[in-house]
Amino acid sequence: MARTTSERLARALGPKYDVKRLIGRGGFAEVYELWDKDLDRRLACKVLHPEIAWTPGMLARFRQEAKALARLQDPAILAIHFTGDGEGLVYYVMPFVEGESLAERLRRRGPYSADEALKIAEPILQALSHAHAQGLVHRDIKPDNVMVEA
Repeated sequence: MARTTSERLARALGPKYDVKRLIGRGGFAEVYELWDKDLDRRLACKVLHPEIAWTPGMLARFRQEAKALARLQDPAILAIHFTGDGEGLVYYVMPFVEGESLAERLRRRGPYSADEALKIAEPILQALSHAHAQGLVHRDIKPDNVMVEA
């Protein structure tokens, strides 16, 4: 019987982590909530879609993304804890952000005032500036990819 991505991820990560739930899905990857049993903390795990993980160039692109994120040190950019592969999956683990996407927040509460929008935009722009200074370009800035803390 074929196992789900969640089940395969649990096997790949081993007994130290519980895979709690799918928290997001995009064109190239899914993000799962994890529980680190040793350190009693929530984490997030980005898993490249298995059906595209091993296509030419995709694995290299995903690993390059993880390496690029690992080089960036900015409060608005999530750190990478570790990368891995197993059970036919390729993934990286990062902090869990409590909150919702900017897109969800906008749908729920409507547009922001100019002052509120600037408060949200400033750390994003600082993070992008930091990334650009390192020679990196995000290529997918949109409200769905911006987390707003609760």
